[in-house]
Amino acid sequence: MNFDIPTLMAAGALATAAVGLLVGIAWIADRDARALPWWAIGYLLLAVGIAGLLFGNAHPDGATFVLASFILTLSPTFMWAGARIFAYRRPQLAGMAIGPLVYLLSVAIQPAYHLPQLTMTASLGVVSVYLALAVRELYRQRAEKLGARWPLIGFLVIHAAVFSSARSKPRSTCSRLPAWSASTSSSASSISSSSST
Repeated sequence: MNFDIPTLMAAGALATAAVGLLVGIAWIADRDARALPWWAIGYLLLAVGIAGLLFGNAHPDGATFVLASFILTLSPTFMWAGARIFAYRRPQLAGMAIGPLVYLLSVAIQPAYHLPQLTMTASLGVVSVYLALAVRELYRQRAEKLGARWPLIGFLVIHAAVFSSARSKPRSTCSRLPAWSASTSSSASSISSSSST
């Protein structure tokens, strides 16, 4: 059975939204788990970004596509903040803003320099950096025995590697969706199932 990229993305958006809602409900049940709302927001933003890519597919330079890519760039910042809060550290709001601002800057200067891959490279690079920062935070907390830590670190490392390796690949000629969009939805579902344990 063959699935096209939009079908995989729709399934990934639905699964990621469901995980975001479940993590949010878990936070409502346990208000002491202060990291959960940050992770829930990250997953919900990821789901909205994936859905936005589906709807913005017809015009990859249009506002919907750019906004969806911005939301995708924003989502791992909340995961990084959640990893910091899990260790009773404050989220770095200024650090969370840098990556999305880099993406917006790339959108603004792309027409002037005629670099069609600039925004995709910026977005993928930003996502990779924030996922690597989340891995770093979780690894720093390794003294505390937690069974789900290592699978979560593994999934985040794989996810960051997929995003960083996709930076150098051009868009597929058979589809207007970026080459990294399918990995976003499939990896998000894997990561979310690991982090909620």
